[in-house]
Amino acid sequence: MMSHPSKEFLQELLDMLKGAKIVDAYVDNDDGNDYDNWPVLVVDFPNHIKDGENTIRGEVLIAQDEECNGPGALIGLYEIKELTNG
Repeated sequence: MMSHPSKEFLQELLDMLKGAKIVDAYVDNDDGNDYDNWPVLVVDFPNHIKDGENTIRGEVLIAQDEECNGPGALIGLYEIKELTNG
């Protein structure tokens, strides 16, 4: 991975998510440390993104950087939860 990806490279990666469907979401915490909770999205990618003839289901780990030096934050979800009184 690149240590400082370009805006174009990041946009190319994000474009893969257009039309994708999040089919599951969970917190990965394999060491039991409360400070090491990693958000993970399970994604069915759209039909134009295939591995040969097969569509792809993949996991997207949300980290603070590409080296996975710590879990990342999902900015905006808390505010949406508050709007829905959830």
